[in-house]
Amino acid sequence: MQVPLDYYRILMLPLQADANSIESAYQRRLYQELWPGYSADTVAARQRLIQTAREVLGDAARRQEYDSQLTATHPLLEVDLQDIPAALAIQCENGDYELALSGVQVALRESEPAPDLLLTQAIARLYLGREQWQKGDYEAAASMLQQALAELINHHVFPEVQAEVISDLNKLRPYRILKLLSLPDELDPKRQEGLTLFRNMLDERMGIEGAGQDGSELSAEDFLRFVQKARTQMTVSEQQEIFEIEAKRPSVVATYLAVYALIARGYVENRPALIRRARGYLVRLAQRHDINLEQAICALLLGQPEEATRLLERSKDSEALDSIRSESEEIATNGETDVLLGLCRYIEGWLQDEVFPEYRDLDISQASLSTYFENPQVQQYLDEMPASSAEIDWLANSMEGGVSLPFSDSDSGFSGLAANAVHSNGTTTTPEVSPSAAAVSSDTTSTTASPPVPPLPMGHFNGGDRNGHSAIADGYRTAAPEPPPGISPYVGAIAEADARLGDGDEGLGSMYEGEAEDRVARRQPEESSSVWLLRLGGAAVVLAVLALGWRVASRLFTNPTPVQTEIQPLVALEASPVEIASAAEIAALATARKLTEASARRAIESWQAVKREALGENYNLAALDDILLEPLRSSWLERAQQLQAIGAHWSYPQQAVEVEQVIPGATDDVGSVVVQISETADYIVNGQRQPNISYSNPYRVRYNLVRQDGRWMIQSFATL
Repeated sequence: MQVPLDYYRILMLPLQADANSIESAYQRRLYQELWPGYSADTVAARQRLIQTAREVLGDAARRQEYDSQLTATHPLLEVDLQDIPAALAIQCENGDYELALSGVQVALRESEPAPDLLLTQAIARLYLGREQWQKGDYEAAASMLQQALAELINHHVFPEVQAEVISDLNKLRPYRILKLLSLPDELDPKRQEGLTLFRNMLDERMGIEGAGQDGSELSAEDFLRFVQKARTQMTVSEQQEIFEIEAKRPSVVATYLAVYALIARGYVENRPALIRRARGYLVRLAQRHDINLEQAICALLLGQPEEATRLLERSKDSEALDSIRSESEEIATNGETDVLLGLCRYIEGWLQDEVFPEYRDLDISQASLSTYFENPQVQQYLDEMPASSAEIDWLANSMEGGVSLPFSDSDSGFSGLAANAVHSNGTTTTPEVSPSAAAVSSDTTSTTASPPVPPLPMGHFNGGDRNGHSAIADGYRTAAPEPPPGISPYVGAIAEADARLGDGDEGLGSMYEGEAEDRVARRQPEESSSVWLLRLGGAAVVLAVLALGWRVASRLFTNPTPVQTEIQPLVALEASPVEIASAAEIAALATARKLTEASARRAIESWQAVKREALGENYNLAALDDILLEPLRSSWLERAQQLQAIGAHWSYPQQAVEVEQVIPGATDDVGSVVVQISETADYIVNGQRQPNISYSNPYRVRYNLVRQDGRWMIQSFATL
């Protein structure tokens, strides 16, 4: 059978390659390994093809004769039928995924679906999907990955590859959601699919603040940023529906987002009943938090000025109160000020600047309360609404359609709320709480040894705006062919996103800052923001700040209970990520809950030392157990043994590690670090340095670390 392949592509060489290049390429190909799972026959056939390519191109006469036949634009290689799986696997190794996929499909039409052919087909689809992901064609990428998964499941083969594909689909899902939600037609079935995917993510995470795993590898903070991005692509009714459901888990953040949606929709659609319903949710929050300002806004929109005044007097939001008083003084008549007039002006600005921009279907340039109150539908409802100001009456009458509000004593760590829900008939019931999902391992890092390209990390989102331009994934960068052992276990590379929490760019880390910049500036604390947040109540406050803004969060989540003292050493360590040398500081670092720059640097420097020992002339293979986890340990053990078998070793006269970024994991015992390594490496064979293989250059690597028995170990890594 003829395959679109030639001996130069088998060795990954240009036509002009000299004899030294041919020998170096041959050595590199020998050290490279096929994706795990191929049969021994295919591995042996691949070795034969590589050996034949070297023999033909290494002999001047045979090479000249062979070159004379390479006149076609797309040369073909005659391959024995039993060697077809190996030839197609080589095409996949070379990145010719479309050619490999086409070849597999032809072979499958002429024979039974051999496992090796199915594996090549799945790998080709996996990397074609990743290429489409890089181009921003997320739906085409998802389709390609779903086909790969369906074929593997249908034939009940290669569960490890299935897991790899599922992992990519999960990491791709947030990008798909943002893209689908940005579609212009709100009724487009594809956009509705985006909403379904979003709901599924919330369910798998067990809510916005939940502890479940959705496979995206987004931390709690990154997920909040993603939710904020997704929100701006949703309509006000969509947000109301989703966040009212989420509020039942219960969730303080979802409750507040539901309040925003209800107030916005109630105002725009002239439906005070929705504002009354929002007030019911606020009563729930008011039992623990100072949200008197929001309650005052609802009271005024419901035509209860006395209640609005009373609530303003109870509010501790000095910033908002100063603004309201200032507005009142500007429009004072006959020297008399009316705080309600200032509140009206404040509400108009609040709706226009803080509320409406959060919904794709609200584009109101100027909010007008006079227009709202002049609407006959509003007037009729307010005239017929009972003139009760009791908070329990607000809650009871805010339930439309029999919707109840469950409460929890713990409220997922957000300072407990009331114990029962009040229904429209005045009775109280114990709420239903969503069942907890089974714990899922936080370690989602691929353990495939030496794949053609390392698993795709999600990283942080970047970009996306209200005009339909959603976030795009950082692209892959094609790397040079894989060098011999010790340089990198992978071929190819994946670019890691540069955006970090609070770095001020236009990524998810700053999705709220753009709308709350002035408020943040006015309330900037003297001490570091991370210490301030932890003293207010920990992770709950961080989530609130990301979702709601500094002014609201600082009121909503202020907790008078003392902060646990063990938080402070952790904050101090993370606030100053410097090299730690003293015994006391090392001991303190060992008790830190998350990966820090110092501990990450120490782990990577330990790995560099172990690499020197294992691949050096003494072949200290036992040292690999001290830093590498499986299957990475076995992969590097095999590499060292291969070197020892041929009498070769590596020497590293110069190595330097520079930590660029520490990335927290889903739990305190996992994390990643991106480092720049400046390295000089000499490849020694029989005492002679091999200049064609030796190198001296910097490279970037992302290491995925896991803490075991108090020590950080390397589970996998990828060259960037």
